[in-house]
Amino acid sequence: MMPGPWGDTAERRRRHEIRMRRARVRAARRSREHAERRRAEGLTHQEIHRRRRAGWRRVWGTGAVLLGAFTVMTAHEVRAADDDPAFDTAIALATTT
Repeated sequence: MMPGPWGDTAERRRRHEIRMRRARVRAARRSREHAERRRAEGLTHQEIHRRRRAGWRRVWGTGAVLLGAFTVMTAHEVRAADDDPAFDTAIALATTT
């Protein structure tokens, strides 16, 4: 690494190593605290990961249901003149979930 006009390469390297060491210590502490919390709750890492994914899946699922209901509603408005019983059923299903 070329030294810049602001200082010596060795000094920059020393600061960088100190920063990296602190980051490593911070990460180790976070990992240890996380493991302690997991043990306290009696959950494995896999269970935590699964719960987190299930939460996101629930959020996305809600969005999909709302989008589906909106699509059905719009389609029903377009074809309201036909008075198609299939659309009435779709509306009923979309609004109940």
